[in-house]
Amino acid sequence: MRSVLPRFLAQPSRAPQRDPLANMKSRVLLLSLVLSAGAFATVRPLLFQEPPMPEVTDHHKRVLAGVGEWEGTITMFMPGMEPQTMPAQEKVEAVGEYWTTSTFTSDMGGMQFTGKSSLGYDSDKKQYVGTWIDSTTTYLTVMQGEFDAKKNMLVTRWKGPNWAGDGSMIDFRNETVVRADASVSTFYMGAGEGTKHMEIKLKRKAAADDTSADKK
Repeated sequence: MRSVLPRFLAQPSRAPQRDPLANMKSRVLLLSLVLSAGAFATVRPLLFQEPPMPEVTDHHKRVLAGVGEWEGTITMFMPGMEPQTMPAQEKVEAVGEYWTTSTFTSDMGGMQFTGKSSLGYDSDKKQYVGTWIDSTTTYLTVMQGEFDAKKNMLVTRWKGPNWAGDGSMIDFRNETVVRADASVSTFYMGAGEGTKHMEIKLKRKAAADDTSADKK
């Protein structure tokens, strides 16, 4: 009796023949993926590990020792003119354990002057580094310097526009002697020893208030 089943049911189909080379390639690929995953799992903590925080050195502590509110005077020394002394204030704030930012203000003959700075110590360069901007210029000052332990003095240097207004760039230097509650910053311009052109004397506000109270 002729089968009435469809042909695809009446005659079992043969299993397709696998290519031995393709089968081997698949196994090699699978093994490679497994090994790669294992290797990645091993190195992953190293690839995504955050670098350690830099050590807080005595240099950084010296920078942060300036945090607080200060007040005093700024004196300008101009050729052929008497020195001009004006009141000044500065507020210094910490940025983490490595940096400070400050806002310096003064009334210069009726003109309000505002300057902002950053100061820190670059452990890689092994130098003090800082920046300065103010309300009288478009120039960004970038400073580098070192600490003279014998003189207890921070010396910073930079290049800036010549105050003569001729478009040239000249050398500037700031020598700052800091005590616990007082600081004196002396500024020089020009090559070599330079010419003294400015001096800022500040006292920590709490200490200045105490001194005023003692005089009463």
